[in-house]
Amino acid sequence: MSDGGEELRERRRRIRERVFRRSSPELFGVALVTVIFAYLLFSSAPLPWKSNVSQPAGTPEEKVKVSLSASAEEKPAAEPEKKMSSTLPLKPPVPEGFNRSRLVKVSIADDSQSAFWSNLEPTAVVLDDAAERKSGKDSLEVRFIGKRKPWVFAEHNYPELVDWGKPEFVSFWFRGNRTGITYDFYVYFNKKWNNYIVFRIRDIYDGWQHFVFSTEKNVIKSGEPDWSRVWKVRLVSNNKSYRGVVYFDDFALWVPEEYVKREEVKEERVYGMGDTITVNGLSVTLLRFWDRFDVVNYVGSKTYTETYVRVDVRVKNTGSREIKLAFTPYKPVLIDDRGETYDYYYVKVRTRLGNWVPQEDQLKLDVLYPGSSREGAIFFKPLPSLNVNRLMLVMYLNGRKYQYNFSRW
Repeated sequence: MSDGGEELRERRRRIRERVFRRSSPELFGVALVTVIFAYLLFSSAPLPWKSNVSQPAGTPEEKVKVSLSASAEEKPAAEPEKKMSSTLPLKPPVPEGFNRSRLVKVSIADDSQSAFWSNLEPTAVVLDDAAERKSGKDSLEVRFIGKRKPWVFAEHNYPELVDWGKPEFVSFWFRGNRTGITYDFYVYFNKKWNNYIVFRIRDIYDGWQHFVFSTEKNVIKSGEPDWSRVWKVRLVSNNKSYRGVVYFDDFALWVPEEYVKREEVKEERVYGMGDTITVNGLSVTLLRFWDRFDVVNYVGSKTYTETYVRVDVRVKNTGSREIKLAFTPYKPVLIDDRGETYDYYYVKVRTRLGNWVPQEDQLKLDVLYPGSSREGAIFFKPLPSLNVNRLMLVMYLNGRKYQYNFSRW
């Protein structure tokens, strides 16, 4: 039994050795693959004792996505910069060289502008005088109530070419609604459509704004502007469909003071009360002067009085063509011997019915036919003090200058 058992154990040992020798390479390969897989598996997971911050994960593409996501989250931080770039300025820029101390302001159109401007599209635009103003008694209110056909909506045509002197700047006030709409103020010369200058604004500001333009720099023009031969002025908008209300006021020129002084030196003869001055077919006679003249207005059953300085003149057309009278290029002005200035007023009276009408004695600025004449009053404010003894009336009528010196008493 013992010999047979020993022989059996020896045979089993030999079989195991042969099996081990044949399978050891395969087992070693399997073991090696298992170890490598385990290493990759556990090395890709964050270790609990190490910080996640120092162990960035992910492919380069994933890192790009993370970077883009972070940039997107930073957009709100960049928003203030975008807002600043789109924030509109509080006021329009003032051109270089605009210095009021060396310039004289000369009015183009201020009060009663609804009479100055012709409405070219009355079915779509309403022009009126409004108490909302920056200068004088009223401003030009423009109500856009319908779609327009032409770009231009208002025009003033001078019957004869007028001399605006040598302006360095042109200005006007505007109040809009921040619509971004563009408005143009055109000045035409020499009765030629292709000879003009344009002063352009955009409705991007709040409230009343004063726009000042150089007549030489940064202007839009066609041909060569000749300020001694102004033909017409126009108001234009680039939006024909807009409905709303805007305001214009105090169109003016700014002329060098020394130029105005040179013009005054040219006057040689002194004309006074009762004298007649004739210039290019239009004569003006100075008739009367009141240092106080009351105008009565009605409010229901009550009245109130406004007091003005009044000058009466007679105008006669001595030429061969009809003339539509206009105070151009400048409004009349009174100057006393103390250097005080009295501004021109177009006077309207409130009637018992509550409507406003022109004062009945006021000089009518309308067509004057050859050989015909017309008398009328010109009103000024404020009232002169008791110390004033002499006054000077300077009046431009259809581009012609008339100047009178006279005693107050």
